[in-house]
Amino acid sequence: MGMEMHRVRIKDGSPVAGLAENGTRLRLMPGEYEAHWLSRGRPGMPPDHSEGVLRFLNAVEGGGHIDVFSADWVELKLWPQLPAKSRFEVVLLGE
Repeated sequence: MGMEMHRVRIKDGSPVAGLAENGTRLRLMPGEYEAHWLSRGRPGMPPDHSEGVLRFLNAVEGGGHIDVFSADWVELKLWPQLPAKSRFEVVLLGE
């Protein structure tokens, strides 16, 4: 999967955290977000290390994004097939 636009819901009662653009760990509030699935390195890791990331757009006040790493949320390792009890729900999968 490339940089297709997806619509993803964070379910109520399911706290999710990721990294903001400035490297701060922030919590995503429940709701629907536009998101991209991409591969990128994690800050502090070797440059050749990359992993799957669900990037939630406009998730920070002022329009910034939050990256949720698949290594932190096991259900994302099977993106876009998510288990029923996942904290994430795919509302619309980009093509």
